[in-house]
Order: sequence, then structure tokens, then C-alpha cells
Amino acid sequence: MTIPTKQSLLTFLRHNELIVTFNKINGDERVMNCTLDKTRLPEGVVEKLAEEREGDTLVVWDTNQQAWRSFRYANVTNVTTTDGGENIPPQ
Repeated sequence: MTIPTKQSLLTFLRHNELIVTFNKINGDERVMNCTLDKTRLPEGVVEKLAEEREGDTLVVWDTNQQAWRSFRYANVTNVTTTDGGENIPPQ
């Protein structure tokens, strides 16, 4: 399966809710519905979007937990749309 580039993933997250599967640092697999789409974020959390981390870590809004979460891009194993669509193209 093809994983989108980090920049492509960020672009899709800014406009969609995605299902991202990744391996946590402790080795456990995590499947997370997440977004960076301002229209899907609760009031008061949008200002956090300006705080981008450098390097390999992505900070996203977990739509199920209603909280900010982060993961390492290198640990991503799958990315799909929440409507069950195909993987996001790598671009």
C-alpha cells in the first residue's frame, strides 16, 4: 500500500477527516480518525493549528477522542478516507 508524502497528508488533513493507521512508539498499532480541517474543530482549539512541530511528528485533531494527538510520519502504515475511499494518492 502506498503512503502519501508528509506534505500531501497534511494537505488532505486540512480539508478532510482521514483514518490514519500507524505504529505507536511502544509498537502497538493505532487507528485514528483525525483532521486539521478548521470547520470540523470545536471552537477554541483552532489556534493550536499554528503550532506545527518540526521534523517527523504530525499533530492532528482526533475526532473520536476530541483532543490533539500526535504521531510520527515514518510510523504511518495506512491512510484512507472516512467514507471508505481508496488510499490517498502519494503526490
